[in-house]
Amino acid sequence: MAESWGLPQFPLPFYRLRPSQIAHAYPRTHSVPIRRLDRPTVLPLNSAFATGRGRRERHADGRQRAAFGGRRQSPEWRAESHYASDTESVTAPPPELASLAGYPGRGIVLYRRRDGDVCWLYFVTGRSALSKQRRFVQHNGSLLVAPSEPSAAHDDLRHYACVTKTAGVGQIMVGNGDHVSSIARSLERGSPLREAVATLEPEPDPPINTPRIAAVIDDHNARIVTVRQMAGRTERLVESVTLEPEEGLLLYTYSGNDDLPVGSAPQLRFHIQTPQPVPKLVWQALNPDYRVMLAAGSLGSTEPDHILP
Repeated sequence: MAESWGLPQFPLPFYRLRPSQIAHAYPRTHSVPIRRLDRPTVLPLNSAFATGRGRRERHADGRQRAAFGGRRQSPEWRAESHYASDTESVTAPPPELASLAGYPGRGIVLYRRRDGDVCWLYFVTGRSALSKQRRFVQHNGSLLVAPSEPSAAHDDLRHYACVTKTAGVGQIMVGNGDHVSSIARSLERGSPLREAVATLEPEPDPPINTPRIAAVIDDHNARIVTVRQMAGRTERLVESVTLEPEEGLLLYTYSGNDDLPVGSAPQLRFHIQTPQPVPKLVWQALNPDYRVMLAAGSLGSTEPDHILP
């Protein structure tokens, strides 16, 4: 069979070849790798678009794809683009989330979707067996972090309401300990947020002194609370947060290395430049050895839209 530029001349037009034929046809240096992807992509070279023989179809997620020979591309196989940006957006979390690969402890994410809606997210990681034996439970309008075994003993530092809604005020509270409930009760009585956190202390687990973190969100604004020990004294911060569409804010308890976590409660902003859901991006960024569970929901509700794993 004659060859040109190292490519066999097939009796069928390229755009009608099956993926197995394409992979077999290309030598290693010119290969178009074939793999399973979570979303459809477009074959960049010699595609139906390039030959003018295909048409554009609108997929469910709003992206366009090629229809080869008037038929949909098989859902089992997708041709991977040569461009790194096209494939990285499928699996790679934003680079700002790289710090989650260590041991972040517990964390909160607030993010604004492209449509303008603000969402909350809470994740739990753990190193010890007891820290990993936890689950989410919906109870009386709150989302609880509870022991995996109902018969297990209650631990105030491990088991608490992580998401609750203030009665009458309509604010959503997200946080990493029992201070979530105490702040919510103070807000229900009409106390200002700064007054509600004025007596809070970090968790009593020296030498780390795990920070208490929280987010308070409603239809008009969002605020984050940080209570941590800095230079031998307790620092209590209440900060307002403004998010642009496709922007997120991450607040978590620990920095430092895995063996010696530091309760510094770092925070950072990140941009959402991928069609993948934010909960999945955060889950992928967490160290698989430490991640325990993750829940995410929309403004106005304590019931999660996503729970991982």
